Amino acid sequence: MKRINSVLMLGLLLLAGCTTQPKTAALITAEKPIEIPIETQVTSISPTESKPKQALSTKCKLPNKKFGIYVTNHSQSYRKDKFAKIVKQTQSMGFNQIAVSVLYGGRSAVKTDSLVFPNHTFLEKEEGRDLFAEIQENSNLCAIAFAEWGTRYPFKSDLMLRYPEFFLANNKGERFEHGDGVKFAFLNILNENVKKSYLDYIRSLASNPNINVIQLDDHLAIGSSFGYNPEFIKGFNEFLVRNKIDFKGNKSKPDPKDLHWIKFRTQVVTNFFAQIVQAVNETNKEIEVTIVSGELRFMKDNYHQDFHQFTSKGAESIGVQAYGIPGKRNVASLLKREKNTTSIALFFALGKEIVPQTVLKANMDAVIANGNSEVWLFGHQPIYDGTEHSRAQQKFLKSLVVDYYAGHTAAAKTANNTKQAPVDHKSQPNQSVSSNNKK
Repeated sequence: MKRINSVLMLGLLLLAGCTTQPKTAALITAEKPIEIPIETQVTSISPTESKPKQALSTKCKLPNKKFGIYVTNHSQSYRKDKFAKIVKQTQSMGFNQIAVSVLYGGRSAVKTDSLVFPNHTFLEKEEGRDLFAEIQENSNLCAIAFAEWGTRYPFKSDLMLRYPEFFLANNKGERFEHGDGVKFAFLNILNENVKKSYLDYIRSLASNPNINVIQLDDHLAIGSSFGYNPEFIKGFNEFLVRNKIDFKGNKSKPDPKDLHWIKFRTQVVTNFFAQIVQAVNETNKEIEVTIVSGELRFMKDNYHQDFHQFTSKGAESIGVQAYGIPGKRNVASLLKREKNTTSIALFFALGKEIVPQTVLKANMDAVIANGNSEVWLFGHQPIYDGTEHSRAQQKFLKSLVVDYYAGHTAAAKTANNTKQAPVDHKSQPNQSVSSNNKK
């Protein structure tokens, strides 16, 4: 009996030792990988493996050529009566998709129990609403859940006051950055509570059969001067050891511009994006994940987002935003620089400033000439305010939609016409096929 008890005790001790020393596994990236605990690693799923499949709305068929509008104002546009009108008018103008901002200012426009993303105030008055079900009820539009605020968060929010460790600090210990005229913070995506809450939120979106696409924007980011939290510093030092880097700087407070420190934080964002894609795939493989951003080089240099890596991690498309207001950005030159993007987001309005129709038309001509397969419009409010001016804008936008589809149809016909028709040898038995007609 004593021997049995001794063996049992030894087994328990060995089991305890195993649970206190978790194994690690590496995420595969184009760069040298970062090792993370095996409990949180992103595992690859082979095409032959079965993944959950949930029937989506049969009304929407994701087309090859897409044209949509972002609806991003919770307090005004999401009132039930107004939202239904917006959806119907969007379809009547000829658009085939509509994006609803599910995240903004740290709050969710869909019902959630998330610690990180509490419900938006309008849901408290209209509990039980599903905006995406309302899209399907009122149209055949494809419904896109636009996670407008990803890791960027309002400064001094209730969450920050309760859980400061959920947010990234800069090398001065500050947890805010100025942008768009306000202070904001970045979520600490290496904090286990933040990571779990975020991924659970994404899974809840993916479980909604009325959502066709989940689109992330450039707020899935880490500011270039941020990351001076224990989880990041620990991970960075492990990164240096693993890669046998003889680091000459301060390992507990590296220079924000140090290339190794930049590379490490970029990989953290890439790995987190891969986890988001996996969370969607494991919940419903029918839902696509896309991302839209500012200029890609700028976002990589300043916010550690490597969009080419995002493509390799499962992004169905990468889009770039173009304000299109005179003196701010030339859309044609932007499209030349961003050759690898399939989607372009044009601004119809920015705040109270509406893009002149001549400028928007020129921008659309540039998009058609460039062959982009997806176009979005930002700044929806002036389109739907019910005035005579908004009705005129709707008429103009309807013509833009017609031009977009017609432009692609004409381009396709031109491409087909350039190909030589096959020679009918029966009608021309004595003619040989010239070298010019060979494929």
